[in-house]
Amino acid sequence: MPNLKIYLAGPDVFRPDQESLFATRKFLLKEAGFTPLCPLDNEIHEGLSGRDLARAIFEANVSMIHDADIVIANCNDFRGQCIDDGTAFEVGVAAMARKIIFGYRDQLITMTERIGIKDSNGWSVEPFGLSTNLMIENAIINSSGQLIAGTFEDVIPLISARYTSE
Repeated sequence: MPNLKIYLAGPDVFRPDQESLFATRKFLLKEAGFTPLCPLDNEIHEGLSGRDLARAIFEANVSMIHDADIVIANCNDFRGQCIDDGTAFEVGVAAMARKIIFGYRDQLITMTERIGIKDSNGWSVEPFGLSTNLMIENAIINSSGQLIAGTFEDVIPLISARYTSE
């Protein structure tokens, strides 16, 4: 699968250093022979704001996911004890579009190890021994991808080993 297109999913678009972070990630993917698809690269019509801007971003990102061969998703907890909801949506779109999905987390400890059997509101935590929501983890596994303990940089050699030797 030469010249694979890889979409970068995750809450990293909210980081204060987003531009330099994505520049580095795109460089690393290009060096490995891949074409990066980065949400920050979407050309959104100037003058849009509010709901119109949100819709344009949504449509551009979904289009990029459909154009991708692979999605790399930052599955670390974001603003709480679970994966970012936007990233969860992107993983779902990728799964439904039959894309290969690779996810990464700092650690692959189970949700019950991380949160307990009930959360702070008394709600049950999934007891399946998974490190993230069962829908996310199974979407990744069913896509022929992989969820790893590591970083974005750790995913690139996995993809290279699996897809550039074909």
